[in-house]
Amino acid sequence: MSVRRNVVRKVVILGVGSVVIAGAFMHRSSLRPLPAPVHVQESGYELVRDEVGRLLESGFGRSSRGRMLLEEILRMLDEEMIVFSSRLDGPRGLSWSELLGRRIVYVKVLEMNNDNYIHQLPWQLAEVLCHEALHSLKGGVEHSSLEEECDAFAAGVCAQAASRGEEEEDVLTMDGVVIGEFVLRSYSKAARDHDYEPLGWTREELSRRCRLPLDL
Repeated sequence: MSVRRNVVRKVVILGVGSVVIAGAFMHRSSLRPLPAPVHVQESGYELVRDEVGRLLESGFGRSSRGRMLLEEILRMLDEEMIVFSSRLDGPRGLSWSELLGRRIVYVKVLEMNNDNYIHQLPWQLAEVLCHEALHSLKGGVEHSSLEEECDAFAAGVCAQAASRGEEEEDVLTMDGVVIGEFVLRSYSKAARDHDYEPLGWTREELSRRCRLPLDL
């Protein structure tokens, strides 16, 4: 009798666990931004591939750092990790992690009347996607450090300059604010990672170009 009771108990626990997991998946899915129609995805992918191809021929794309970022964007395209959505409200792009670890990068499009959609400009796409590509390569996203956020914003700003045919600033800024200060304000709860290794840069170069103190 006790054996049968234990079997029943395990079945009940497994059943309840399955319901809880299914509920968690449904709740997470309900929060996910809705994708734009298929033709918007197709035109967006074409725009991104054209921009990446152009940037690969630039000084940014010929650097080891730029090449790694651009190749990561192409990988994300091939694996359908980039989705265009008009439901992002404020941000131009964001990362979304599924419960099983799959990560999606949502990129903002503007929805107009009569089912018309407007993509971001090429330099805006370059900034958003290089930012997210760096997170993808470094693995932070959900719990990234101040250093990784500086690295990601720096990647996006440098890609933006290359896309617009401009020289990179020596001290990089975001919305007119030095990146180190911008990140310290915007990510006040993020931890420091004194072992963080920037993508293709030294810690000293990241600190100098973003004005993020190494010993903070």
